[in-house]
Amino acid sequence: MSILRERFSSESIFRGLLRTFPLLHQPARQHAGGVFLHPQIAKRADLLAEIGSMAEPPDFRPRLNEWVADFALAGKSALDGPEWASRMVLFRLYYLGLAPYENARHFLALSEHNWVNWTEQIRHRCGKELLGRSMFPPRKYFTNTE
Repeated sequence: MSILRERFSSESIFRGLLRTFPLLHQPARQHAGGVFLHPQIAKRADLLAEIGSMAEPPDFRPRLNEWVADFALAGKSALDGPEWASRMVLFRLYYLGLAPYENARHFLALSEHNWVNWTEQIRHRCGKELLGRSMFPPRKYFTNTE
């Protein structure tokens, strides 16, 4: 008998499978899942669940609408007055309405130079207001439970 025929005979393959899966010849009630559900595995699953709950970041979604509303009020307060009315339109259109840059600039008929000047003025004034209201950085706003 050749080495290949002996090595790959159906009998040797079957014996190899029996060694690989030793519990398959026993009825399930005999081993009762004890081999598959080892106590160490159960403990490890509990530990991973505990670690997962500690590592999960807090859910800020309930306060997100609140933050956007406060952001709009801060912008309104910072750009209050007739001399800032055009900047207020830009603030509402671009920062609150999230209109694309090109569309907002075209709608307001602003050159690139004027766009840069106006947005810098808005960021400067609104930035001061956001800092005064403890809204920036947002992490500070969301962790404050007052």
